[in-house]
Amino acid sequence: MSDCQTLLDFADQLIESNTGAVLSQIQRLVLMEALTLRAKAKTYDQVASETGYSSGYIKAIAAELWKLLSKVSGKKVTKGNVQTMLQQQLKHEPSLLQDGRLVVETGMIPNRQPIIPKATDVTAVVTAAKATEIKETNGNKTDVNQAEVKEKATVIPSVILVVDDQPNIMNLLTSIMEQDEYEVWQASSGAEGLQMAAKVLPDLILLDVNMPDMDGYTVCQQLKADPQTTAIPIIFVSALDESWDKVKGFSVGGSDYITKPFNTLEVIVRIEDQLKIRQIQDQMLKADQAPTDSPQSKPSSAKAVILMVDDEPKNLALLTDVLEQEGYEIWQADSGAEALRVAGMVLPDLILLDINMPDMQGYDVCQQLKANAKTKLIPVIFVSALDETWDKVKAFSVGGSDYITKPFNTLEVIVRIENQLEIRQIQDQMLKADQAPTDSPQPTPSSAKAVILMVDDEPKNLALLTDVLEHDGYEIWQADSGSEALRVAGMVLPDLILLDINMPDMQGYDVCQQLKANAKTKLIPVIFVSALDETWDKVKAFSVGGSDYINKPIQIVELMARMKHQLQIWH
Repeated sequence: MSDCQTLLDFADQLIESNTGAVLSQIQRLVLMEALTLRAKAKTYDQVASETGYSSGYIKAIAAELWKLLSKVSGKKVTKGNVQTMLQQQLKHEPSLLQDGRLVVETGMIPNRQPIIPKATDVTAVVTAAKATEIKETNGNKTDVNQAEVKEKATVIPSVILVVDDQPNIMNLLTSIMEQDEYEVWQASSGAEGLQMAAKVLPDLILLDVNMPDMDGYTVCQQLKADPQTTAIPIIFVSALDESWDKVKGFSVGGSDYITKPFNTLEVIVRIEDQLKIRQIQDQMLKADQAPTDSPQSKPSSAKAVILMVDDEPKNLALLTDVLEQEGYEIWQADSGAEALRVAGMVLPDLILLDINMPDMQGYDVCQQLKANAKTKLIPVIFVSALDETWDKVKAFSVGGSDYITKPFNTLEVIVRIENQLEIRQIQDQMLKADQAPTDSPQPTPSSAKAVILMVDDEPKNLALLTDVLEHDGYEIWQADSGSEALRVAGMVLPDLILLDINMPDMQGYDVCQQLKANAKTKLIPVIFVSALDETWDKVKAFSVGGSDYINKPIQIVELMARMKHQLQIWH
């Protein structure tokens, strides 16, 4: 049943019985290669090289083939799972098997088009495919090939460029990517990587560091300096595992860093993560460029003033470049004393603050800023290599608004900055409203009696946190699903919501979006509490309106500090 020829014949019959069309010889070639044992399977580029077709043509044929098989089987089919899918389908059709071979039923489709006799191995399929190449290019294709022409524009797999001087690593990564339906291009040197990137404009680049002609850091810098390629996310894939290597990778514009030897699943997840982030960036860019009826006042992006405080010049230079590209006005300070002086003079909209500095710790700087009436409302984001729970708790206890650990992801820094600036904008609006004359005084809820809604489908998580928070004097409401959370939130109007992401009925992201779309609940701060720890998870949480993000397993002290901070902000 696992015989490649049997599965190839079955796939042809499956398509014929559902569409009336048959596979072309080049489609049979691509399918035969996908059914070959993984260790012997060739990449699309290798198939193109051996057959004389262009790589682009082979990749387009493959994309359309997987789409067609997905349609007739009712399941998503890729190069990586086609063998398993066909085996499972064939198990449900035992009548088609006789002595382990497929019995091809003729006459199933009245007007079946004659096809070239089916070859029994890859070499024969190549020969047959080449024999029909002239016929196909003259437009005398089968129904399947005509569909390729009509629908080719709709098949747009993500394009990935792999740059590595080691052929075995390059082919391994290519095989992994093609099994997940990515269109893959290869470059074996830094110079070729630059040339190929400018020609293809891929959606993402996997980049080695140590290469003979040019190291990956230099390649990345040149890509980021070119307006054509500057927005392409770059994931470094390298055997270098020191912190400095990773820091340098991010400092020259890298989006992520994977260490060799790598885990295949991790590579896929990180690629998907960066492609999703790129998609959000593109959507945001289109939204920014779209015409509007009236100019929008948005102090949080183009004209916001940010003070960066760090005693390391390279850290200041790195973030300054990134943030100035986002349109922020940047001021710098290389010591705690200088930070206090500049903050009092400039009154920035936000401060990025290091902790370990020679003259004064960041904690002390923050305390003095919060004790000064002129600077106490400025949000402070700590940016530090210290990663212990106590460091984060102390940062919040002295008045910090957020905490980012070095080495950081640039996009996450930008998202967290935007989030804090948006909160600051709302605070200013609320402050103006509070200062306006009213007929009666407005009550201010105290943190001791704050109402918290906890949303989690795991009863043990609800029970654990309820005990902790009730002991601290909070009034707790619970919801074990997204729909229940929306109902309770609308009824109780809690002061704060702790929200899980993965729930059976609806994701926490969707719950948050609906809360923010409702006039009654849109100002309730939402802290996501989830085991998901990728940058994309955090970025998405903030993009749908989340105020903060805490990873499970939870550190109770850190959770309490973050809750207290959000309650102080909003009340």
